[in-house]
Amino acid sequence: TLENIIELDLTAIPINALPASFGFHSKLETLVLKLSQIESIPSSIKNLTRLRKLDIIDCNKLLALPELPSSVETVLVECRLIKTVLFPSTAVEQFKENKKRIEFWNCLNLDERSLINIGLNLQINLMKFTYQHLSTLEHDYVESYVDYKDNFASYQAVYVYPGSSVPEWLEYKTTKDDMNVDLSPPHLSPLLGFVFCFILAGVFTYDNPIDFKITTIDAEGDGEK
Repeated sequence: TLENIIELDLTAIPINALPASFGFHSKLETLVLKLSQIESIPSSIKNLTRLRKLDIIDCNKLLALPELPSSVETVLVECRLIKTVLFPSTAVEQFKENKKRIEFWNCLNLDERSLINIGLNLQINLMKFTYQHLSTLEHDYVESYVDYKDNFASYQAVYVYPGSSVPEWLEYKTTKDDMNVDLSPPHLSPLLGFVFCFILAGVFTYDNPIDFKITTIDAEGDGEK
């Protein structure tokens, strides 16, 4: 029955809307609307308390993304006309979330409020994610080889969204290919991890993302990619 659906894949099916009662699918964990003609997503999607993944890649008629349930971990978006993205209204509610992979590819029409809220949501989720996974970092590193498109090692979190500035809360900034990071200040001990932010010129897509490598070298010259 519909009430027992766990994964719903509507890829390339020419639907333009989901029913208002869609929030009753309480067991749904994965929703894929890729390549659909979807124009709106009902606000009742917030009631899907088991939903973990939402894929709306190449949905070029969607104008707004409503508030999602706190259970969502992965959101993949490539909607060229999307303008508005809604989040929980308070930081307390956002701290209940567990987002670790949020990608807005070529969403160049997002309004300023949505961009600001995406940035705030990014900061909250990354900070929470780092503290949650501190005890498992070493174990996960050993088994960290994963496929980019389908999985992420559990110690990684990724956000992709349009913008022209690096968030102010990131301390170190440069336009060069390398940077020295001072790990001696007390506020950086113990080090929980690194957050990297890149601003890239040009247009990239979910299916053809930029590829890059990061190499860290300590004071003794030992390197690690």
